[in-house]
Amino acid sequence: MVRRVKKEKYPSIVESILEPIGDLAEEALASFMKKDLKGLGDVLNINQGLLYSLGVSHEALELLVYASLRGRAYGAKLVGAGGGGCMVALCSGDSISNIATEIKRAGGTLIVTSKTNDGVRVEE
Repeated sequence: MVRRVKKEKYPSIVESILEPIGDLAEEALASFMKKDLKGLGDVLNINQGLLYSLGVSHEALELLVYASLRGRAYGAKLVGAGGGGCMVALCSGDSISNIATEIKRAGGTLIVTSKTNDGVRVEE
């Protein structure tokens, strides 16, 4: 997907998009540390828009992002290399059912996870 970014053709434009993506990572960390889910969701949404403008998103992935927002997610964005594979939606527990319904309606497969304080572990 990175090859699709038109850095050689539009270097100043692409650079002007990449710079705020780095800034957003710092904003995301600050929101996370403050337990500000709304702020973190806003950062995810802005980041997704920038990634879309770079051409690393995909129509199917955009449908899932918007489906999760319809379901009342705080924010959503692609993860990994993009191109339609996987996205993450940040939500509170009371909106999981709405988000699940919207994602399934949009043709997505749902994997529900939650934050833990355990760190990395192996489960069998």
